[in-house]
Amino acid sequence: MKRKILSFIYNSEIKKFLILKTNPKIKPGPIRWDTVIGAVNSGEVLDTAACREIKEETNLSVKKIISLNWGRQRFWNGEVCDESFYFALVDVGAIKLNKEHTKFRWLNFKDFIYELNWPDNKSDLTKRLKIILDNLES
Repeated sequence: MKRKILSFIYNSEIKKFLILKTNPKIKPGPIRWDTVIGAVNSGEVLDTAACREIKEETNLSVKKIISLNWGRQRFWNGEVCDESFYFALVDVGAIKLNKEHTKFRWLNFKDFIYELNWPDNKSDLTKRLKIILDNLES
């Protein structure tokens, strides 16, 4: 089974999440606001894959990566993938999007949850991210 990561990118200085607009020429389907999602290379550690994908898709360096010990299986490009979720702390830096995305925005928590393309239960996502944010502030 193919492994993937999904990373929620957060900057604690400005207290905002990064959201990325998909490029329909690269990712078929409707244009949507998403976050970093990527494949795990053979033999690669999940944490390393999350940091690598963030760097590749945004040019941001990760200060701290936190496994959410949560994920899902999803159908992707004709196969079932095991997707693991991460929370990444980054500094605000010069964002350079790769070809997978056309735009980016930094959003507060409420707006991020509202705008994010999330096919699963958003209340569950909200609770889990809120726990991480509360732990960062304490």
